[in-house]
Amino acid sequence: MNRHSYSLIFASAALALSSCAGHKGYTLSGEVPEAWEGKSVVLYTTDTREAVAVDSTEVSNGAFELKGGFATPRRCRLTVYLDPTNRTNPLMSPSLDVYLDSTSVSVKTAFEKHTPKFEVTGGATMGEWQKYSADLESLNNYRSELFGEYIESYYKNEDAAEGRKAALRVSEESEKIQLFKLDYVAAHRNSVVSLEILKDIARRSFTITRSQLETAYEALDEGLKASESAQELRRIIAEKNIEVGVQCPDLELESRDGKRHLLSEFVGKGRYTLIEIWASWCAPCRGDMPYVKRAYKNYHKRGFDIVSISINKNREDWEQALDEEKMPWTQLLDMKQECFKQFETSAVPTALLLDPEGRICLLNARGGWLEAALEQIYDKK
Repeated sequence: MNRHSYSLIFASAALALSSCAGHKGYTLSGEVPEAWEGKSVVLYTTDTREAVAVDSTEVSNGAFELKGGFATPRRCRLTVYLDPTNRTNPLMSPSLDVYLDSTSVSVKTAFEKHTPKFEVTGGATMGEWQKYSADLESLNNYRSELFGEYIESYYKNEDAAEGRKAALRVSEESEKIQLFKLDYVAAHRNSVVSLEILKDIARRSFTITRSQLETAYEALDEGLKASESAQELRRIIAEKNIEVGVQCPDLELESRDGKRHLLSEFVGKGRYTLIEIWASWCAPCRGDMPYVKRAYKNYHKRGFDIVSISINKNREDWEQALDEEKMPWTQLLDMKQECFKQFETSAVPTALLLDPEGRICLLNARGGWLEAALEQIYDKK
């Protein structure tokens, strides 16, 4: 097989993989448009913190083939670079997530409105992942329907009461999906698919605790836990600090008058406090402001406060938004976006509700979820 050098490939890894003549490892073959002749095809492993390029080739006569071997099955990404001068444009770098083991995987290229899509067949671990994904899809689709009902009632119909109920129905379905995932992991203790499921839960779930993740991890097969992917999962679990019941992290931020303040100055003072991470350019953040203001108006005098943390890098944009929104609560600026790391998020808006002692009592404290929590705290005592 004709292999071409690629700057991101570690030479030792490429040499080891290319020397597997008559190997018992994977074969990844693909059919692509002949117009892609000569384009670079790169295989990365993506189950550790950094994606690592481990193999490459070029399209020849509308096809490519990669052969190699891993000590254990790995989650990978296959990318075809259509424009060698612009490798950051996803439209010019069609990619495919694929699991590789010691079996053969085939890829064919289809097009959706002129956008290339890959269709995958074969592979024992890939087949397992595809079946799991298909089973999960119906659950996700139903949750999406419930979320649509929430948007309809809470935002479009301005029905706060029904919106609160709809939000809780979404949460109930999310819990069922999480239970489905954990049950799958428990039933597949020696599968790398289970590792990836646990990583996804650890990164995305609002309700899973570090203790629950550790229990699920310890139940995995000992051989599986020796893999690089398992070590990445251990790192993710060890770094998980944001969960219900833990103390709100502290960080130093700037107020509009230019003074520096610790976040702890404003929380844990005997009042429930919403931490709202936002930005002036974030449309969902601005769209939620009327509902946040409503919650503040209804409950502030009864013991509810808000602290908004902007991640704007342009101070003038932040101050203009403050003038436009006229939010009557504490406003702080985090131009270095340190709150993303502290609160284990990369998205705005992010909202957390803290109890009177400054402990997290609700994650995803937005819209109907926030109002449902405040109703429970103040109206149903």
